[in-house]
Amino acid sequence: MAMILVIVVMKLVSSINGSCIIVIFFSCSVPGLAQKECQLEGCVEAMEEWTVASIVLAAVLGLLCLCCQLMCCCICTKVAVQEEDMTKDDREFLVQARGQAQERAAQTTPWAFDHQLDQPQQTDACFSCGTTSNRKKDVEGLSQVLETAAADQRVAWTKAKEQINKNMHPEVGRKLRCEMRLMWLLPLLPLVAAPWTTCAGGSPTWVYLLYIPVLLRSKYIEYQLLQQLEVCDEMQQDLETAGKQLLSCEVPWSLKLIFEFCIGAFEHFDWFTDGAMPVQAAVCDPKATDIWATTFEASWFPIWVPLIRGLHFWGVLVIALVSAGLAQQFAATIRLGSDSPFVPQDNALAADAAGLGSIAFWYERQEQLIRQEQISTQAPTSRRLATCLSKVIMENLVQLFLQASLYGIIFDDLDRSGHWKVLASMFVGLAMALNKLMPVWGFFRNHAQVV
Repeated sequence: MAMILVIVVMKLVSSINGSCIIVIFFSCSVPGLAQKECQLEGCVEAMEEWTVASIVLAAVLGLLCLCCQLMCCCICTKVAVQEEDMTKDDREFLVQARGQAQERAAQTTPWAFDHQLDQPQQTDACFSCGTTSNRKKDVEGLSQVLETAAADQRVAWTKAKEQINKNMHPEVGRKLRCEMRLMWLLPLLPLVAAPWTTCAGGSPTWVYLLYIPVLLRSKYIEYQLLQQLEVCDEMQQDLETAGKQLLSCEVPWSLKLIFEFCIGAFEHFDWFTDGAMPVQAAVCDPKATDIWATTFEASWFPIWVPLIRGLHFWGVLVIALVSAGLAQQFAATIRLGSDSPFVPQDNALAADAAGLGSIAFWYERQEQLIRQEQISTQAPTSRRLATCLSKVIMENLVQLFLQASLYGIIFDDLDRSGHWKVLASMFVGLAMALNKLMPVWGFFRNHAQVV
């Protein structure tokens, strides 16, 4: 009686537990030809159990992603309602303040005789009694009433600007940090599609289609916040312009603002593609890890080989992604406080981490205006300096190196869609790095020429 032991080892990769090994033991004792039939049946049963395990894993991850999307929709609805309520409150406050000032002036002012202010002041003599009328005093009283009404209106408008400006930016900062933290949900989309991810094609195409509504939601939130900030900006300059903009609900677009709006969309997409690379690298294991470790053995850094083999290629990608995300969010919240004087800088960093480029540009412009009043030199803003470290170095350049290494390792195994997906991720990361480095590089070059 012969015993046959069939061991099927399968490695399922996850972002939390690393890997789990499922070992299935089958034994059967059938002499002769029955041994092969038993072995075949054991393999079939093992494959069936593997299929069931894949379906269960996909269902669990899909349910998790559905819960995350539901949470995003709830937060989006809550933010939109709060923004609408805040806009209505601001509009009602401005209209009420202006109306009260006009009512106070109308109660004591004969508006039908406003043209008399433009007439030469004169007195009427009564030839029968030899006295003068009080018309001159009436005109002087009318002028004083109008001046008082205008002063009251200016005071009410100033208070309205201060109140809205005080409440708006902390509220916008809270929403920006909420969007910044929701960026952690983007890598879950490729993780849900891990059972359907291949080394040749990467994440399936439907994951990219599923990402489009998430991007549109982010851009809608950005547009709503930008509209709110532009109204606040106009309030600092002109009452009539701000009132018209509140009623029309339009954003005064410019080429620079549109450019930053599109840059924010590419930043959002870059974070999504960076989250898809570890899943594809895990599917390509152990080939990707072995070749990469062999490359380090032949280089000047063989000391990293044990660490690479222990973490695997996909593990290094995950560590790089998490480190960059934590650095960006830490930079946006390190000075967070209720009375913090760095609200424009903090909001700019939070908007940049959330992929809201136009909001980050708006706050960066406010910081530049403040600096121009204090110092004459145009030094790089805190957003430029912080993103050079947390985004350009820790995210864009590191991810570009790792993705280029993975692309070279699996180049022969990729199909057409796989080539396009990896190249798109690399191109977007390189473009974002150059976009952030050029202003800083230009400043230091000009500074060196002056010195």
